[in-house]
Amino acid sequence: MELEDSMDLGTQMVKQKIVELMQPARKLQEKIHSQNCKPQGQKQKHKPHPAKYHNWLTPFCWTQIVIVAKQVGSKMGASDIANRLKKRNPVTFAKIN
Repeated sequence: MELEDSMDLGTQMVKQKIVELMQPARKLQEKIHSQNCKPQGQKQKHKPHPAKYHNWLTPFCWTQIVIVAKQVGSKMGASDIANRLKKRNPVTFAKIN
């Protein structure tokens, strides 16, 4: 049990680092904001929270994405694909943009 818990914690840490590396603008924006001498704008109501990792490349999800992309065609954009995926399987693709 303990070994499984530590492995889960380790994989969560790795996934978190991957997500943060994929969004470098987030860290850059925090750095620029902290260098400003004067407070500007409204005070933050909500603290920033870390980004979440969603693995859309699982075989189940990826096959559905490919099928819907073929149905939509090349002239339609990513938002059309996302909307059709949400209609097709709202639970799985609720957070896809």
